[in-house]
Amino acid sequence: MKFSDPFKILTPNERWASTQSQMDAFENAYEKLLPPLVYKIRLVVEKWREGNNKGASETSKSLLNFWFNQEHLIRQTKFSFFFSQRESIKSIIYLYEVAKAKDKYELMKFDSSQCVSTLSITDKGTAEVKNFISLKLTKPKVTENQPLLVPKKSVFNKIIGDNPFELEFSSFCESRFDDVISFAKNTFGEGGVNFSIEYQKENGNIASFFPTFLSKHHRIPSMFYKQKGVKIDDVRKIKRLATWC
Repeated sequence: MKFSDPFKILTPNERWASTQSQMDAFENAYEKLLPPLVYKIRLVVEKWREGNNKGASETSKSLLNFWFNQEHLIRQTKFSFFFSQRESIKSIIYLYEVAKAKDKYELMKFDSSQCVSTLSITDKGTAEVKNFISLKLTKPKVTENQPLLVPKKSVFNKIIGDNPFELEFSSFCESRFDDVISFAKNTFGEGGVNFSIEYQKENGNIASFFPTFLSKHHRIPSMFYKQKGVKIDDVRKIKRLATWC
């Protein structure tokens, strides 16, 4: 059976219709006609989808809601993801956050062919999840006639203050906050630190928090500071920052 609607949700057995000769060759074992890990992953993702994405992080749930349940316009034309695109995104989230399959050994439980071993899967690529902020690729910033501080606790040789409050805070990190091991100003633009943390707002949308300073301490986790008199009163934002730290 052929389906012409690319947006229709299909069950795992409807995704691709094999010929009878193909089914005969594999003794009517439909799952063996697919790549080894595909069929079982489709089954568990279908069940997970019907269970309202239980077990996913709040951030992932919010993103799924934003991507798939809200209207998107591209040049005044309505855009929606194809079912295959939605399923690919959901499969990644399910495997990483729900099944906790973060290496090839964990993926073996989804093998339908009984012919795959860990020796069959080769790790390639450079993607990885990091629990730290790297500043080594940050490039120098050119400024003119701005007040500055020459720090001893920062990887940067100068801290430029966009206002007196920033320089005062930098001075406190240098001389009055003994617990501070190091700190840095979060610069933006090309060559900047460009660090931000995504969080879910009260209305369910995804937003980004841009701290002004980052710091590392002796007895407590890393911390973020927002200057310029802005009060952080969003409960979800505070919880997200605490989780990251």
